[in-house]
Amino acid sequence: MNYILQNGVCSKNTISNTEKAISLALSDQRVAGVSLNLYMTRDFKIVISSSDILEKKPNVKISDSTLSELRAHNIGTRVNRETILTLEEALNHFSKNTKEFIFTLGDCGPDNKKFVETVASVINLYPNCSIYVKSCVVENVLYLKELLHSAKVGAIILDKNPYFWKQNLDFYSLDNFELLSYYVDDYINQTTGKKYSLMVEDISDEKEALLTIQELKKRLGCLSMIVSTWSDLNEFYTPCQKMVEKLEGIK
Repeated sequence: MNYILQNGVCSKNTISNTEKAISLALSDQRVAGVSLNLYMTRDFKIVISSSDILEKKPNVKISDSTLSELRAHNIGTRVNRETILTLEEALNHFSKNTKEFIFTLGDCGPDNKKFVETVASVINLYPNCSIYVKSCVVENVLYLKELLHSAKVGAIILDKNPYFWKQNLDFYSLDNFELLSYYVDDYINQTTGKKYSLMVEDISDEKEALLTIQELKKRLGCLSMIVSTWSDLNEFYTPCQKMVEKLEGIK
């Protein structure tokens, strides 16, 4: 089982989604990779951010701004200036890192095709990186399947609609813990023979983490938990590992 950290390691002096935050996450031996959200600027550059709003700048919308306009804003501290990180910069800097990069694409409405094309054109330059790309938007997922050469394509499951489970994707990510009890019998455990990976997002407390492992004990070999923050990981890593070892019969 793998632990994936959302947005990297952030603290008072380390801003989420920056090169430093990602580097700190990838250097943690407990962490198998990072989960990052992608957005497109007005001049069609792909950037990494928690939302379409620039970090620490609630009045600055990424999709309404050019990259140079975004770069004029300091999202770091007074001592350490930081600017928004592009997808290409991140992959170039971490191109030799063997850990996983999970990228999420939101909904750009009429610009979805351009969004997916631009993301794919960057990711295809890094075939040696372990990259997973997912979305809850049907057209984005299907178009990613066409355009991505080596990266794995998956869907974010938001509800009980079975559509995505029939698309033969590389992986599936449950949007929230509540969906587990519904899918674990109807889809997940009935398809144990399939080789797709499974993720559960936004794990934020010990109870959710332990119940996730218990529910998916038949799928531990292909399970990744996307942990909301580094402090959350510190809280429940040890009890989770003890449960995993018990379920796997490790002494």
